[in-house]
Amino acid sequence: MFALDARAGRTIWHYQRPRSPETRGDPAKGTNRGVAVQGDRVFMVTDNAHLLALHRVTGQLLWDMPITAGLANKNYGNTSAPIVVNDLVVAGISGGDLGVRGFLSAYKAETGELAWRFWTVPQPGEPLSKGWKGKDLARYGGGGATWMTGTFDPETNTVFWGVGNPYPAMNGDERQGDNLYSASVLALEADTGELKWHYQFTPHDLFDWDGGQTPMVVNRTYRGRERKLLIQANRNGFFYVFDRTNGELLLAEKFVDRLTWASGIGKDGRPILLPGIEPTRDGTKVCPNVLGATNWPSVALSPSTGLFYLMAREDCGIT
Repeated sequence: MFALDARAGRTIWHYQRPRSPETRGDPAKGTNRGVAVQGDRVFMVTDNAHLLALHRVTGQLLWDMPITAGLANKNYGNTSAPIVVNDLVVAGISGGDLGVRGFLSAYKAETGELAWRFWTVPQPGEPLSKGWKGKDLARYGGGGATWMTGTFDPETNTVFWGVGNPYPAMNGDERQGDNLYSASVLALEADTGELKWHYQFTPHDLFDWDGGQTPMVVNRTYRGRERKLLIQANRNGFFYVFDRTNGELLLAEKFVDRLTWASGIGKDGRPILLPGIEPTRDGTKVCPNVLGATNWPSVALSPSTGLFYLMAREDCGIT
């Protein structure tokens, strides 16, 4: 991490620590998507899933909290920026393509003490595990990483966070069912982590189309009514608009032309699947491909035009 003089570009301080040899996947590449700031503290995550607090002026390390403390799985890591939520710092984890049990956790900004944790997939025997029929939940943990940064809405005191793919990503034989809360967006009470509502973009995802794309909070007139909205362009090729106060789905329309896995989103909020799109040993062509119709690059909304801007891909692949 560098602290720079914004007027002159000179380095004020620099914090560095060595790469962690035990990490795998994207964290092992040194991927890091930014920091969060509150008062005199700057927060960042490390490749081996530690959350750090440094002094904003001096760069002094104030505390170092292992996000995965007490967890035996060695496939966890981290690549995304945390966010500040009131007096808490909320951070996700990566490792969904390696076999982990996903979660989101919040820490006290002053001390680093764990405040709450929300598990994105169940353990075997829990009620949600009925949607994970087969051996993979117990064998691999389920996936559901929280590898992209979420959004905080102070008006409703809600944390909105996207959840990654189930694991194994493209073989659902031993995880039959919807596989909640993978490939979903979560609305959590900011102070406690309690679930307010959720929406699953791709039930029983077989294409690695996770729901990690950062959701956007917007207050706008929508079809003649002033509404508090949540919008997201999803990796599966559909653009979604929700009432963020209750999770009501208001709009779901495709934003790419090359989309062959579903004909649309039904009134029940579930995709209307097209036949013959499941992955096979011989390969099945599907659009979009594994990288998705969009991915991690940032989005933007123009308040003057009301237009939503994103990076989109018109591409197909073999699964």
